[in-house]
Amino acid sequence: KIELEKMINYIASKQYSNELIFWEKDGLTKTMLAKLKADQVLEFKPEQIVFKFLDSLKPGNAPESLLLLTKLLKTDEPEIVIYMIIKRFRLLLLLRDKIISGTDELDKMASWQIQNLTKQANYFTLISLVKIYHELLEIDAAQKTGQASFNLKKSLELFLTNI
Repeated sequence: KIELEKMINYIASKQYSNELIFWEKDGLTKTMLAKLKADQVLEFKPEQIVFKFLDSLKPGNAPESLLLLTKLLKTDEPEIVIYMIIKRFRLLLLLRDKIISGTDELDKMASWQIQNLTKQANYFTLISLVKIYHELLEIDAAQKTGQASFNLKKSLELFLTNI
């Protein structure tokens, strides 16, 4: 945060006519933006549908997951979606195996996030999560090596029907 503030102060002391792009997890504060005297500020945050979709991944919930996937694919590429699904199931697998810390991903999460993911993980058995994770890796590898029977969108749809 201190480094970001130093950078903002430096940029504010110069005259720039170019576009500046800041890629910050927590965004810029109003004070920082005021120093930059920006004509236009665009902030890009993930759509809430991403989180609704990921939270919908559980056994017997294919209709809702498929509906949310269809909406999500209107704004995000299937390659991003499979990455998010793989990440979610990796976290669910860790939590179902009672690993609640010791990884960068889990250690950076708030306790309420861990609780929500643990609740979701409990919809699955440990064995089913291992199988699902393996299936996701097979889908990903098949897509990347050109061996997939279907395009990624269709593969994701079929995957969701089998959870």
